[in-house]
Amino acid sequence: MVLVGCLGRSVAPDELGDYRRFVGLKNQGNTCHLNVILQALFMTPELREGLLEVCSTVDPKSVAPLPRSLAALFHRLATGSRPCSTGPITKSLRGYGMNRQQDCHDTYLLLCARLETDLKGTSQSLLTRELFQGKQRDYVKCQACQHTSFTEDLFSNLSINLPNAPARTAASSDRQGRESSERDDESAADDVTDTTGDPAGEENDGDTTPSVRTALRATLAPEQLVGDDQYECDKCKCKRDAERGVRLSVLPPILVIHLKRFATSYERDKRGRVKLKLTKLNLALHVDRTLDMREFVAPIEADLVVPEYAEGDKATATSGVSDTEAVYSCTSEPLSLGEADDGRDSCQPVSVVGLSDGMSSGLVSETEAQEAESEGDRSMLYDLYGVLIHAGSLEKGHYFALIKDIETDEWYRFDDEKVSRLPTNRLDAELRRSHGGDGASASAYMLLYRSKADRVASTNLSPNDVSA
Repeated sequence: MVLVGCLGRSVAPDELGDYRRFVGLKNQGNTCHLNVILQALFMTPELREGLLEVCSTVDPKSVAPLPRSLAALFHRLATGSRPCSTGPITKSLRGYGMNRQQDCHDTYLLLCARLETDLKGTSQSLLTRELFQGKQRDYVKCQACQHTSFTEDLFSNLSINLPNAPARTAASSDRQGRESSERDDESAADDVTDTTGDPAGEENDGDTTPSVRTALRATLAPEQLVGDDQYECDKCKCKRDAERGVRLSVLPPILVIHLKRFATSYERDKRGRVKLKLTKLNLALHVDRTLDMREFVAPIEADLVVPEYAEGDKATATSGVSDTEAVYSCTSEPLSLGEADDGRDSCQPVSVVGLSDGMSSGLVSETEAQEAESEGDRSMLYDLYGVLIHAGSLEKGHYFALIKDIETDEWYRFDDEKVSRLPTNRLDAELRRSHGGDGASASAYMLLYRSKADRVASTNLSPNDVSA
């Protein structure tokens, strides 16, 4: 039995299982933002093998250009010995301006949205949703009568603020100057002054640098609506002090965290005109090697009162529907925590039966969250496996990545065509540098974590799963 289809040449299943030799990606000119995302996706076995499975068992003409091109690229990365071209990928994403200055976070969102659309009708139609998508609840609670209402959103990543960052941070759609004149600053990461502190480990012991966990707490901290900001309570029929916040109700197997390192501010020029200024924040942030998310998954109280909503409005949970009975499917691009857009498409409830066995059972519901500590559930404990780093300035910057091979626990540095294995001492130094801080020119921009629990249905190919 061999895999055939759009992979270019036939290849045995056992050959696809050997990914120990890694190769780089060619830079087309300002495409390092794409390269780091592609390498991170390739190093996510479930996504890699899911795409290979789709494109090896059906007529290539029936597969949309993007997943077909990704599968072909992953095949070359798995079996080749030279840096691969990403030309077919950029061609399938024509219109995005892939070879211009872009943000790797925007590129990730675009690829997730396009794959969800292009894989519809295939055996992997839920691939990206089941791997990366979680659920959040935005709530408002009246402090007088305790009446609480909430709306539900899906997210494919958590966008979090940096501690001590300016009040205004740029949304990821502000793309100017994120990655420019790449090769002018290719060596920026190697020139970074090493920061002090303990090597990155499970805890940030003895180091006063804020951590990812600290940033999550600050981002998810509830806001008090008082004074002029009081909330119009539907039950009290008047304005009341209230608490507004976000709770995570479902965590994905692969947790992607986006650090808001690009900030906007306003300043006046010599003529007194107000201009928008975009700056990069190299504020120090300790990158946690392990992340316990249990404190961020809070059950909703039993006394919730949920407002009715009209068809076509933003998705609002329906009274009496539990997390195990329904999930929400959004037709728009994946959501980013704290960056809701009232103009986006509506979300519609769908039966969880639509999820494949193993995937649906792998989602962490609120009930499971309550039982996690007593039962030793590891589903909300995450291990770091990818750090996407922006080096340099807004005017002259470059992306590269530190990614762990899940099967061997070895880390590698992916920098366009260059791929190098990182021994422990060098890995610790690279991770410390990714924390950023005073004098640093490189800092972590996106983080990829995977659950310690084996929650994702295996997509490993066997001879019985492939076409002759």
